[in-house]
Formats: sequence, structure tokens, C-alpha cells
Amino acid sequence: MRSKRRASEPTQLVEHPADEDIAAVSREDSVAVLEAQGVSKTYRRGPEIVHALQDVSLIVSNSELVGLIGRSGSGKTTLLNVVAGWERPDAGSVKVAGKLVEGLPPSWSEIAVLPQRLGLMEELTIRENLE
Repeated sequence: MRSKRRASEPTQLVEHPADEDIAAVSREDSVAVLEAQGVSKTYRRGPEIVHALQDVSLIVSNSELVGLIGRSGSGKTTLLNVVAGWERPDAGSVKVAGKLVEGLPPSWSEIAVLPQRLGLMEELTIRENLE
């Protein structure tokens, strides 16, 4: 079996505060709303094993806005699917609002997903699409 790593370059976390007020928020006053520790996920593609995530750790506090960027195939969607509870990691753990994401996805009051494409059904009204 061949093994392939999707992201060939390490991802770097770069902080760019939107303004000085946000930069002044103390991390001690922040509450972690998302904690991913040592998350790994692999897929099989024929005889090949694809390592979509390898030992990913991430903490996002209530005072942060995070953008996840990377090349196609670098694991962005897989990470978001694991955080949303739609996929289970092979290793590691994910907490949303202090609760482990296991089995059932977090409730919509804790996490919401905005897809890249809206996927609205044209024959329905906006209200019907939301419902």
C-alpha cells in the first residue's frame, strides 16, 4: 500500500488583529469555544492511504475570528467536518463549547456551518429553504 500525505508544506498560523481593540483582548479573559487536540484522519483511495489530517491541534477562543486557508487537498474540509461532528477522527479529540464531539454533532446553537455554495432550492422561498 502506498501512503500519501496531502499537505506537503506545514501550515502556519498567522495572527492579524482587525484593530487595536481586538488585539487588546487578553487571552486569560477568553474562553475556548473550540479545542482540537491531536486530530488525525485518513481515507482509503483504492490501494492508497491518504493522510488528510495528521496530529492537528487548534484552540479558538470566544474573542477570535479564524479563517482556515490552504491549498486544495490540504485538509480544510476534513477538519471542518470533524469539528462539526460529521466525520469521526481516527485519533485525537474535539471539544465544542466544552463538550466532546462524539457521535452526535454539536447543536446549531453551538456551531453553524456556512457551505461554500449556498445550495438553496430554487423552487422554495428563502423562508422554506431556512426551515
